[in-house]
Amino acid sequence: MGKEQLSRYLRAHRPAMLGIQTPHGKHAVVFAEADGIFHFMNPAHESSGERTQLLLSEEELLASVDLETMVGMVIPAEAEPRLLTPYLYDSMHVIRENCAAIEAFAAETHDPNAYFSMMNRLFRPLLLDGITMLELVGEAALATRVYSITGSVYGVYAWDTEESSSGNAFPEQIA
Repeated sequence: MGKEQLSRYLRAHRPAMLGIQTPHGKHAVVFAEADGIFHFMNPAHESSGERTQLLLSEEELLASVDLETMVGMVIPAEAEPRLLTPYLYDSMHVIRENCAAIEAFAAETHDPNAYFSMMNRLFRPLLLDGITMLELVGEAALATRVYSITGSVYGVYAWDTEESSSGNAFPEQIA
């Protein structure tokens, strides 16, 4: 949907999931309520130091989404046991494709702005989402090593101690 429709849509449809841009890149959050301020649940890792709730004014929300934003509805469902092996094999296939795309991208010289536009498409799935995958398959030590590398790639962030008009939970970069 177009970003100009987002505020009205969210007020009428909750809970909903969408991606918002943060200094860490695009991040999936769950919209919970709007009472003049938009409240989002942030499914962050326990040790990440990130807040689990984001509070955004309408202006901050609109500034953090793409011109066209995908919104998913969160619907309660009964838990079902699933065999995860096919999903792991699919994930390995996607990781191989992403690695090949990164190698092809890195083989050519690019304008620095090209790297920013490729961050979410190429680098984030491998360097950030890959950490979660490593943890899920029991490779916590390797996940920690990859995390230490991505911290230097994506910068070190800390939550802003001065609140914006909404109590904004976006981190600011520390030089």
